[in-house]
Amino acid sequence: YHRSFCARALDLDDAGEVNIYKIDLLEAMTMAKGAWFMVTRETIKNCWNHTRIQPDSSAIQSLLPYPAHADPLAWTIVRDFVTSDMTLPEVESALQLHLGDHFVDADWQPALKVVMDAEGDVDQALEAVDKLQDAAASRTELEDHISTLKTRKRIFGDVPTLDEVFSPVEERQLEGSESDGTVKGIANQVREEFSADCVGAIEVEDDEDDEEPTPSTSRTELIALCQQLEGVCMQFGDPQFSLTLTNILHKYRAMLRREDILNSTQTTLDKYIQC
Repeated sequence: YHRSFCARALDLDDAGEVNIYKIDLLEAMTMAKGAWFMVTRETIKNCWNHTRIQPDSSAIQSLLPYPAHADPLAWTIVRDFVTSDMTLPEVESALQLHLGDHFVDADWQPALKVVMDAEGDVDQALEAVDKLQDAAASRTELEDHISTLKTRKRIFGDVPTLDEVFSPVEERQLEGSESDGTVKGIANQVREEFSADCVGAIEVEDDEDDEEPTPSTSRTELIALCQQLEGVCMQFGDPQFSLTLTNILHKYRAMLRREDILNSTQTTLDKYIQC
C-alpha cells in the first residue's frame, strides 16, 4: 500500500498537483484492496502452515479455480525438483501428496522428463518447465472460455473438444494432394479459393478523400480533460478498475505536462533568437 501511495504522489507531482498526498477514502480503500491482492498464494499458505490447522490439500483441490495439471503449487514442486536435491521418486510423491486423488501421472511426465533430460542444466530445465506451465495454463483458460461461450449460448450444438479446436474438421477433410491438411496444403487451398473469389470482382472506388478530417485537440485541452476524468472516474463502476484508470490518467497527464513545458521552452527560445 505504501509503495502504491508513494508512486501515486510522484505521478501527481509530475502532473503539477500541489497537494500530492490528498486522497479520498474510496481511493485509499481500493488501493488497500489492491495491495492485499498482491500477496502471493505461497505467502498465505506458509502463514497458514504455521498454524497447523489446515485441512488436507486433496480435500480442497476440487474447490480450486483451476484443474490439477495447472495447479501453481504443483508446478512449484516441479521447480523445486530442478533447483534442489530432490529425487524423481520424491517429487512424484510430493505431487501425489499435494494433489491427492486428482494426481494423474501422465499430466506430469512431460515436465519431469524435460528436467531429467536437462541433465543438471538448471536454466534449461527451468525454461522448459515455464513453457510447459504456460501451455497448461493456456489450455485451461481456453477450456474456460469455451465453457463460458456455451453458457452464453454463443456455441450451438455440442461443445468442441480442444483437439477439435486445434485441428478443425474442415482442415482434416481437405481433399487432394494440395489440400492434405498440412500448412502448405492449406495455404494452397486458400490461394485457390481467393483467386476464384476475385474473378469478376467489381472494383470499388476509393472514397477516402470524402472522409471528414478528424478534429484536432490541443495538449492543454487534453490535460484539462484528464483532470476532469480523474475527478469523476472513482464515482462509477468497479473501484479497482477505476483506480487503475486514475493512475494511468495521472501518468498520461504528467507526460502531457512535460511535453507542454518542453514545447513552451522551445517557443521562448525561438522568439528570443528571432529578436
